[in-house]
Parts: sequence; C-alpha cells; structure tokens
Amino acid sequence: MLHRHGRSNPSRSSPGRTVAGDGVVGQTPGSISVDFPARLMRKPDRTRKTGGQEVPMEPDLAERITESLPWLDAAADRMQEAFEPVVGQSAPRALRDALYGVWLGHPLHPAVIPVPVGCWTATAVFDLIGEERAADLTLNLGLAGAVVSAVTGAAQWQDYASQKDIKRIGALHAILNTGATVLYAGSAIARRNGSRTAGMALSTLGLGVNLASAWLGGELAYEMGAGVDHTAFQSAPEEWTDVAAEADLMEGQPVRVEVGDMPVMLVRGGGGITAIGATCSHMGGPLDEGEIAEGCVTCPWHGSVFRLEDGGVVHGPATSPQPRFEVRTLGGRVSVKPYHPEPLSLPDPAAVAEAAGRVISTGDQGAGQASG
Repeated sequence: MLHRHGRSNPSRSSPGRTVAGDGVVGQTPGSISVDFPARLMRKPDRTRKTGGQEVPMEPDLAERITESLPWLDAAADRMQEAFEPVVGQSAPRALRDALYGVWLGHPLHPAVIPVPVGCWTATAVFDLIGEERAADLTLNLGLAGAVVSAVTGAAQWQDYASQKDIKRIGALHAILNTGATVLYAGSAIARRNGSRTAGMALSTLGLGVNLASAWLGGELAYEMGAGVDHTAFQSAPEEWTDVAAEADLMEGQPVRVEVGDMPVMLVRGGGGITAIGATCSHMGGPLDEGEIAEGCVTCPWHGSVFRLEDGGVVHGPATSPQPRFEVRTLGGRVSVKPYHPEPLSLPDPAAVAEAAGRVISTGDQGAGQASG
C-alpha cells in the first residue's frame, strides 16, 4: 500500500513508503523536523585533495567576515522582527506576491538591484567629467531604486530565518545597502545646498559601500543558492516512465514517486490524474505533504501555492512554476513524462528584413515623387 501525504496524514514519525520510477516500493526518510529547510540548504563543506586525501577548505571571505561580527545574529533577529509586519506573513498576500515577483516568474529583487548600482556608478562617471545635471539625476534615480530594492530584498530574506549563514550575510548586505543609501541621500542634500565637493565625496564613499554590498549579494545567490529554483538541476527521463498502479491513487491524496532523479507528486482529482514536481521550487519543501484544495497544493514549509493542473504559481513566496508532467493510464498503470510546451512562433528574421526593405523602398519612392 502506498504512503500518502497531505493534511490528512501529516505525521512521518515512522518510515513511510514511496514509489520509485520503476514501480518498486522503497523506504523514505523518517519525520521531518522544523529545521529541515536549514539542513537542506546548508552550504556543503568544501574540500580539496592534498596528498590523495580530502582536506576541508577554509571558510570563504564572506563567512569569515560575518563570523567576526558577533553582534550580527542579534541584529538580524531585530531586523526580521521589524520587517515582519511589512513584508512577512502578516502583510497582505497580494503585496507579498508582488514583492516576491510571482507576476514576473522569478524573484523581483535581482531584477531591480541593477537600478541603484548602475545609476550610482553613472553618477561617479558624470561627476568625473563634470556633467552636474546628469550626475544629480542618476543619483536621485538610484535613491528611488534603492528603496524598491530594499523592500523586495527584505521580502525574500524573511524566509531564511532558520538558515544561519544566509540570515547573517543577508543582514550585513542590508546594513551596507542602508549605509550606502544614507550616504547618497546626504550627497543629494549637499549638492542641493551648493556643496558639490562634499556631495561628491559622500557619493564616492557610498559607491564603495554599495559595491561591497553587491558582492555579498552575489555570495548569497551564487554561493548559497538564495532565491534559486530548487528544481532547476533535477531531471527526468524524456520517455514515458511507469510510476504507479492507478488503483493506488485515491481522490485528493498526493502520492510521491521518483522519476529519474526527480520526485514527482501524483494527485487524482476532477476525473483525472495530475503530476507536477514534488520539490517546491522556492526552498525544496515536500509538496506531497502539503494541503490539497481547490485544484492547488500548498507547500507545508512557507505556504507557496501551486496549481495542480500545470504547476503554475498562484501565491508566493515561490516565483518559479513546478515542473509539469504528462500523464497516461494504460492497463491499470500510470505513466508520466515531462511536459514541453509548444515553442513560440516568432517571425522569420529574413522575412522581417525583407518587409522592412520594402517599406523603406516605398517611402523613398514617395519622397522622390513629392519632390518632383
């Protein structure tokens, strides 16, 4: 008998059962404690080979910096408490979805951070060549972008409260960004009051702080995987894979199966069977342990909501859709294979160039007739 998850069976204090891609029933881990996301996301220990042996490598620079700041943990706690009413679970869901980037299809924060970094870099260049109006304009645009970046970053960072490394580096990242914004605001005031030399000094210092903070942001994303789609590196065979007996699927009860190296969740409902990736794209939560309601599944870790029909995101904090699978039933067995949408039908570049040439030619002829 298959082990089913969901709110009707929330406990996993004893080993459960799951179906592998070849239909073989195997054992799954025991209970998942509340700190499981931290264990899942913990940065792996890095090693190097010395004399044929694996030797642990030293922590990287970002980790060493944060470890040298013992006050950072308490500061991070206070910051997350302060952000909670604005961007946390108590904030309006529509606002949180907008700040996460649900409407964009990936996190909003990395899409807006180039605004302050780019504008403030341009400010330094314009200051250098004496373009005062352009320097002031880009400085103020950068201040506006910094506000949006801060709010979207805080929304994304709130979900990492249980992950010490990401929490600490994220806190320092936010503190440095705030410092850079204060320096640029002071620069704007000084420039407005006619003290351009002081304003340029403040903005130059602010640029250095901002670039240091941007480096920490890169550490969070590319070294620690903050904001990364957790299904991105999973793969499944392209051919049909037998995964379960149709009779073992009960109405509204999710069943977890393995297809290649990708966990997949099967749900019978509405007269059919749907299949989407079982690993939440947000932070790797087990969707097969989530609540099934109104054609959607809610991740038990952070509350992301996905449509069962196509894996699309209904509510964040997830922004990437779940992998979707085609399903067929044959001889009482259920098989799945990855779903691939039809490619977009884009215009042929050669045809576009030819049409543009005809338009230009017609315009030239009309101009010649008018002059004649």
